[in-house]
Amino acid sequence: MKRSWSLQALRDAASFTTGAKIISLLDLVLRLIGALVIFRYHFATARDCWQIFLVQSEAAKQEQVKRVLGSVG
Repeated sequence: MKRSWSLQALRDAASFTTGAKIISLLDLVLRLIGALVIFRYHFATARDCWQIFLVQSEAAKQEQVKRVLGSVG
């Protein structure tokens, strides 16, 4: 039994499969980059918010107590 292969059909199928895999991979990479950007933004925001609580002066301590008790908006 003799088989006949269509090389053009094989090339087209391979390029379609490879193209779909590349697009899927790029989509995954872009999602990961987006998640990393969001994580870094929230990390930096939280770090900056904590800076006011790291001051050790007496006035800062009183301000912190007021914030904890809710008397400062």
